[in-house]
Amino acid sequence: MDQLMFPLYFHYEDVSRQDPLLKPNQVNVMEVPESCKIIVVPKTAPFIKNGKLAMEIPCGHAKLKTTFVPSAKIKIMAKKNLGNKL
Repeated sequence: MDQLMFPLYFHYEDVSRQDPLLKPNQVNVMEVPESCKIIVVPKTAPFIKNGKLAMEIPCGHAKLKTTFVPSAKIKIMAKKNLGNKL
């Protein structure tokens, strides 16, 4: 029943380390986890069809600060850049 309600349930069950995927940063939503390396490893021999993959994240997850740019400012910046190119 859970698999029907949450279509990506099978994906999360096959991930070896689930913490960074399932736990968002509730304290500061402008910080996202930064991964420096992700390794995808097949769990079965390459000649077997429908094999599963394991994902390993060998390094820590430092917080990456993001910046909020209002959409109005983006439009103004785009117009200025377009005018400079012509």
